[in-house]
Order: sequence, then C-alpha cells, then structure tokens
Amino acid sequence: MNDVIKTHGRRSRSAILSIPIAVGFLLLCPGGANAEPSVTLADNRVLQQVTVKPGAAPDRLRLEPAGKPAVEIAIQDLVAMDFGRVSGRGAVPSVRLVNGDTVSGRVTFPSPRQVKVAAGWGSITIPFAWCSAVRLGEKAPLPEPAPRDTLFLANDRVQGEIRGVAADKVTVEIAGKPVMLEVSRVLAFALGPRDRGSVEANGVLLTADLGGGERLTGRWGKLDEDVLTLRLPWGDALAVPTASLSRLEVQNGRLLYLSTLQPTEVRHTPYLDGSFPVRRDLAVSGRPLRLGGRTYSRGLGMHSRTEATYSLDGKYAQFASLVGMDDAVADQGSVVFRVYGDEKLLYQSSIVRGGETPIEVKVDVKRVLLLRLEVDFADQGDVADHANWADARLLKD
Repeated sequence: MNDVIKTHGRRSRSAILSIPIAVGFLLLCPGGANAEPSVTLADNRVLQQVTVKPGAAPDRLRLEPAGKPAVEIAIQDLVAMDFGRVSGRGAVPSVRLVNGDTVSGRVTFPSPRQVKVAAGWGSITIPFAWCSAVRLGEKAPLPEPAPRDTLFLANDRVQGEIRGVAADKVTVEIAGKPVMLEVSRVLAFALGPRDRGSVEANGVLLTADLGGGERLTGRWGKLDEDVLTLRLPWGDALAVPTASLSRLEVQNGRLLYLSTLQPTEVRHTPYLDGSFPVRRDLAVSGRPLRLGGRTYSRGLGMHSRTEATYSLDGKYAQFASLVGMDDAVADQGSVVFRVYGDEKLLYQSSIVRGGETPIEVKVDVKRVLLLRLEVDFADQGDVADHANWADARLLKD
C-alpha cells in the first residue's frame, strides 16, 4: 500500500515497516477487523470507510470516503481518526510520562538520565525529565505521580533524588550523600518534577493510541507512505507504522470531547436503590461504549436517573452526540435523554429503547455557561437503563 492509509473494515495487510523509533506493544483482538472506521472533522462531519492519503502539503490530508467525493483538509481541521481496530489488552505499562502517556516493553538505561523502552518493532528513549514513573519488576504496580523521587524495593521504599542509573546501579542522593543500590533490587520508581526546559508550542498536537492502554502525544510531522511521524516534546521524531495505530486524536483543534472535561456536578437518583457513576469513555457496565453494532472510543455512559453538569463559560457553539441504549442490553431498557443550557431545555428525546437505531443530537450552545445532560426513567423503571452519549463533543466558535 503506497502513500495510502487504508481504513476499511478489514485489518490492513501492509507489512509493518522497519523504523528507527517506535513505541508500545499492540495486541489486536480477532474482532477488531469488524469495527467500522471513521474520520471526525472539526465541522462535526463524520466520514465512514475512509481512505486517507497525504495531501498537497505536509500539513494536509486527502480523505476519500467510500462512495462519496474526496475532500482535502488541513490537519488542524481533523478531530479524530479511528482506524477500525479494537485493541486487546497490552502489556502492563512500563513507563508513564509526565503528561499521563504510557509505553510498554523491556526497560534499559542507555545513559544515566534516560530510560529506553524496547517494544516489538523498535524502541523509544525518554529523558528522565519527561518520565513520571518506571516499572521494572514483573508484578510491581506502576507508581502514581509523586512530589519527590521514590524507589520501591521488595520490602522497603527509599526517598531521595535519583541522580542516575548506570552499570546496573542506581545512585540516589539522600541527605546530601550519594547512595548506590543494585538495579535488580528496585521494583519501580517514581520521579518528581524536573526542569524540562522550553517546550515547543507550535503545531497541531496529536495523541496516538497504540492499544492496550498505551498512548503517546506529539506534534504533527508528516504522513509518508505507511508511516506517521510525530515530533515528541523532547525533540525526537517518532515514526509510527499506521498499521499499529488504533486511533489518532487532535488535542488542540476546534472540537473537544466532553469526556475530557470534569463535570462540575453529578446527581444520581436511584429508582429503588443502588448507585451508578457517570462513566467516561465507557458504558455503565465498564465495557466499551457500543451503539448500533459500533464501538466508540469517546463518550459518556449513564444510568437513569442521572444529571451531569459541565462548565462551558460560553466558549462553544454546538454540542453533538449519538445517543441510545448500549448494545449490551439488547432490547431492554428505556430512558429519555435531555440537554439543558443554563437551566433551559434545549433537547428532549422521545422514549429510547434498547435495540433501536441511535439518535444524532445537535444542539446550539452559543453563550451557554452551564451544560446539563440528563438520562431519565421512562416506562420500565430503571431496568437495564445503560444509556450512552457516544462521541459527545463540543464545537468551539
């Protein structure tokens, strides 16, 4: 496949290219080939079964939807590119970056203040300044972000500034004195904040989802044949075979997924008893969001009766989502979806039942300060009321 990313219902047969820098460890489940790929644009269009080619310039893409005229867009007008692959469970993450990204693989230390993660098709070298935590032990948990350097041993922990790792020893400064420990004794370590210098702020910021919980974020470089190049925050170029990508998402474009925002208030009123939290990017069950036979990476899962309020501060022009009962409940469940803007009802569905065709919702939210989404009881109590707001998103002015 030359100069083309094929995003059709079947998994790409292209050979994965040999690349200088790669990341993660991707496992695709057999059902991944059946997912329907799509491209979401900043004007709220969703194009299905798209072939993506390089555009007339490095910052442009040519989109060829099946059975429809081709369009060429600037990369900043892209919101997300779903490659139609449902990723399986990857290896336990070995390194977490300061922005929350994670990568997996065999960990080594090529220099005292760098960690290298070697994966199935390449490797990535990350400066300590960009690392939040490193997991070395096979069964050790990946430490949570910490305000200072902490080493986790089998039956102890050590706090002190990690000066570097070399010759199978890690040097830690404790009370002004260097202490050396065998790397083999360290199960994991957390790294406190470090000076990272100036960070490039220009360009389109993308998150590459590599499956199994692995993600990396960088600036758009170019699309060339079967490889996407990103510029990483510390200056390295990252070349990712498109065959290994599960999803691409633009982080600084005109469209924002609602699940990236924290609600200012959530109210759940049980029909009888029980409690159901709002799930971000998951259905109420904790499984992937599914509507009409398709899996969605972004959205909200709610159970009746739930209200979730979000602060918009008048910055957005439109709210859009596909709503319906999660496929997991089959023909069960019945709810009513409502959207409020500053306590004014902007949208109300009829009774939505399991197994029905999902409904596209688009609502004008110009000058709205507080957006409230509601899933209410219908005529069957709250039995199997697993309601999805799939691809819930906000379009900026």
